[in-house]
Amino acid sequence: MKINYNMSAIIANDKLAKTDTALSTSIEKLSSGYKINHAKDSPSGIAIAKKMHDQIRGLNRAAQNASDGISVIETAEGTLSEVQDMLQRMNELAIKGSTGTLSDSDRQTLQDEVDQLRDEIDRIAGSTEFNGNVLLDGTFDLKGYTSNPDVKVESYSDQARIGNYYIEGITVTEIEKVDADGNPIDENGLPVYEQKLDENGEPVLDANGKPVMNQISEPVMIKTLDTTNVIFKPVDASGNPVQITLPSGKQVDALDIVNPKCTVAEDGYTLTVTGDNQFSMTLTFDISDKDAVPPNNTINPANIELTGIGAMTMQIGANEGQTLDIRIPTVSSKTLGIHQVDVTKKEDARLSINRISNALDTISSIRSRLGAYQNRLESSVSSLDVTEENMTSAYSRIMDVNMAEEMTEYTKNQVLVQAGTSMLAQANERPSQVLQLLQ
Repeated sequence: MKINYNMSAIIANDKLAKTDTALSTSIEKLSSGYKINHAKDSPSGIAIAKKMHDQIRGLNRAAQNASDGISVIETAEGTLSEVQDMLQRMNELAIKGSTGTLSDSDRQTLQDEVDQLRDEIDRIAGSTEFNGNVLLDGTFDLKGYTSNPDVKVESYSDQARIGNYYIEGITVTEIEKVDADGNPIDENGLPVYEQKLDENGEPVLDANGKPVMNQISEPVMIKTLDTTNVIFKPVDASGNPVQITLPSGKQVDALDIVNPKCTVAEDGYTLTVTGDNQFSMTLTFDISDKDAVPPNNTINPANIELTGIGAMTMQIGANEGQTLDIRIPTVSSKTLGIHQVDVTKKEDARLSINRISNALDTISSIRSRLGAYQNRLESSVSSLDVTEENMTSAYSRIMDVNMAEEMTEYTKNQVLVQAGTSMLAQANERPSQVLQLLQ
């Protein structure tokens, strides 16, 4: 028997220490509910779990962002619905003003209401906000800039190539103001020409069998853009034409692909350039200081830069680049083309019907785009919720402890600690037996 080293006590103490550590670990797991409480519990497991946890929180935040985006769209769309109702009322007034049974004073009364509706459209469009951001003033539309202060980029389509363009050859000319049927009218809205009649009251025809017309008043002349000699082309940053390689390998100017067509709006200073693949760009020109005769009828060339930025960018995912750009164009009486609506004269009222109809089409197009955005965001919210649910389930399998299984382990360790404590006490008593040999 030995007294310097009590191997039985050392072995019992070692086993008791390990069992006590296991018992402490079980208590920690049962009290926290987590399988992994420290990196040492599962180095790889905690690395995976924490990355999943970050992803889950990001998904939750992205879903809230998407919900905020839906609220933005609902706010803008609600305003556009009211604008559409007011345009419908303006259309009714224009149709009413086109009939011949009304007097000038009646039409002036109609014009007063038209003016109020137009001002209200501008007011609510300029005051529709979400979290302090005005929604319908063009803040969240794609931006474009020009080198000519008289030329402004109003809008362009999603299909427009981001980069530089060049336009020149636009002049200012004068044309006769016409009625809804295309006939020139004077300042009173009356026809400038009437058919010449013979002594029997029959129309006089020329050699080609067409009616001979007599001019009875002077037509109203209005300034407008002349795009007869316009040159429009995509260019690089140095102003050189952009080259595109066709599948055949042939190098051609991008101009051949865009195939631009220029259309001047009724107001005379708005130009829309359209082309293949749904290319569209709308420009406005300041022609207030231009004449219809040379040399002051030429608009200086302009370099145009389309930035492709400016839309409201919504972060709808947990990772970089998972975004949705929401374009909300400018809505005003000017951009809708109703700033010149006039129903004080019968012919002007008839012209206004077409203007208001185009404005209604524009609002419908904007609402359709916003509706598509909202559907996409709602789908994103649903997708994010499902992804978050599945990610949380995977995170739970890594992190959460099985309480029943861990309780079994805790009970086992508790019994082993009690047994180990008893055995250590008995092992410590063994050296005292040596005293009996010394009596």
